[in-house]
Amino acid sequence: MNKTPKRLPLNLLLLFVAIPTMTLASQSRSRSATPPSDPHQGTTLLIKAFVVRVNLQSLYALGASPLDLGDQPVSVAHLQSCLKEPSDALVIAGKRIAVGRRSRGTSASKTTIYLSQSPDSTNRRFNPYSAGIDFSASASLLPNRRVSLEYSWVSSSFQKVEDEPNQPPSTSTRSWNGSIHLDLDTPQIVGSVQDETTGIFLVLSANIQSSSPPQDASSNGQ
Repeated sequence: MNKTPKRLPLNLLLLFVAIPTMTLASQSRSRSATPPSDPHQGTTLLIKAFVVRVNLQSLYALGASPLDLGDQPVSVAHLQSCLKEPSDALVIAGKRIAVGRRSRGTSASKTTIYLSQSPDSTNRRFNPYSAGIDFSASASLLPNRRVSLEYSWVSSSFQKVEDEPNQPPSTSTRSWNGSIHLDLDTPQIVGSVQDETTGIFLVLSANIQSSSPPQDASSNGQ
């Protein structure tokens, strides 16, 4: 006598079908929730800063005007032309720092001199006086080979004066800071000061120093 196979209840069949469907849906949501990798995560940028002193008459001869009043504004190209002649322009200070993603780089240098301010040669005392450069920057890459850059530059230097006994040295200080956008590999003037005969310009640029491919989270079994 043949026995008729028993049929599973309908609710059990629905449960067996629903379990794998729910599992696939959960895996799909997990994959979609994984944040995309940062294409610049392993990129290191080299930030370069230079201070250029220029004779204003040399800029006028090139048709450039530091006042930017209708004439050609001073550009990096004008500075480069003037630097061909040491009497026209000179790089008086420079710093380079490498920065990674979400990090800030700093570079500092200092010169200290010791001067005697005691008129008594038998009991001379020396006092220290310092001047130097502090440069810091942070940067991040943007689309279309652009760079978002935050920077701070503070420099001081001793001024040449007539020898005056028992007098401290005179110093000159320059300070620039701000947030700008640069094109990669393209220097840009970001600050300047001037007097009657001379202009001082701060030039910044950013270059990719090294880059590594982003790590794919799926390769780690996630």
